[in-house]
Amino acid sequence: MSQELSSEQKQYIQSLEYEVQKANARVEYLAERLGQRELELSEMDAQLQTFKNAYALLQKEKEDMEQEETQESHSE
Repeated sequence: MSQELSSEQKQYIQSLEYEVQKANARVEYLAERLGQRELELSEMDAQLQTFKNAYALLQKEKEDMEQEETQESHSE
């Protein structure tokens, strides 16, 4: 026993399908943006690590130079 849908029901179903399509497109867009943000954050994290390493090297050089100056002043 098949029951025909009324015109009103068909329109309602079509409007729901359209809303689902819009929601899916929005989810895809947001997922793409999230992926871009994750990539940007990953790149920023790598840059931060590079800067931290460079800073640590500079600190070590500074300490070494200060130590050399101290040794030179004691040997004079």
